[in-house]
Amino acid sequence: MFTKISSALDFDIRDSRIYWTDVKSKAIARAYVNGSNVEKIIDYGLDSPEGKIYWCAIQGHIESARMDGSGRSIIVTSSRPFAMSLYQDKIYWSDWETGQLSVANKHGGNKTVLHSNLEQVTSVAVYHDWGRQGWTTCTSTEGECPHLCLGGSCVCQAHYTYHDGRCLPPSSFLLASTKNAVSRLIIDTDDCPDSPLPILGLRNVKMIEYDPVHNTLFWLDGRAPAIKKWTPSGGPSGGSGSISVVVGISHHPVAFALDPVYRVIFWSCASEGTINATRLDNGSSSTSLVIQTHPTEKPRYLAVHASKG
Repeated sequence: MFTKISSALDFDIRDSRIYWTDVKSKAIARAYVNGSNVEKIIDYGLDSPEGKIYWCAIQGHIESARMDGSGRSIIVTSSRPFAMSLYQDKIYWSDWETGQLSVANKHGGNKTVLHSNLEQVTSVAVYHDWGRQGWTTCTSTEGECPHLCLGGSCVCQAHYTYHDGRCLPPSSFLLASTKNAVSRLIIDTDDCPDSPLPILGLRNVKMIEYDPVHNTLFWLDGRAPAIKKWTPSGGPSGGSGSISVVVGISHHPVAFALDPVYRVIFWSCASEGTINATRLDNGSSSTSLVIQTHPTEKPRYLAVHASKG
């Protein structure tokens, strides 16, 4: 399910549909949660019990219509309405021109200003202990789905395949790093081509290595500097996991290479001109000197031929 530029989303729990605004085509569209039956119907706000959709119009008012786009009507006027939210019989919205946060009856009239002198409120949400109540076929099967339950069907996260009650990870993929993220990339897929790994606090990632046997990612943190590792919690399909340091800041590592067969990381220290080896055994590590280079040499890039030892 692809859109040109979507700026707002909402979900109809009764019909298992997603509604969104498409800024480029200036329309409101909808589709089922599995991505099927995409259609344009007419910024935001679903009233599921009454079967209506509400949105902010650039012309200076808030409108409503039935879920299929028919029966349009103006609810209230406002100079430049931007963000809005619904709760029971009330509609709340922000106005970028007046700097106000207001409320009105969603059937029209009785406008009240709640706050003034606000600077471009971009989102409004109503919190109440009752929340949104409803029932779908997901309610009865959600506990059986390892990742997600959408519209009564089990769905896996990006790049995973659902089979016999399990979400199976991809058999082949690429890993690519940017300064503050590491992503998994799948070349031949109709799914999202890249999926960021849930690793928190990444800063200045210089290089990465992956251990497929233990499903562990290693990277060089250029800010520390240090070599760190991350293994997702609960196995390949687990959550955020934990981060630990393999080679600390006192050694000043500048490059490394992984031998996944013998579980050894080779790394260079620019300040001392050495190439070292750190063995990874049962969560602990031990380091030994491999090569002492000339003091003027500063090895920057390493490669390991694992089968040659």
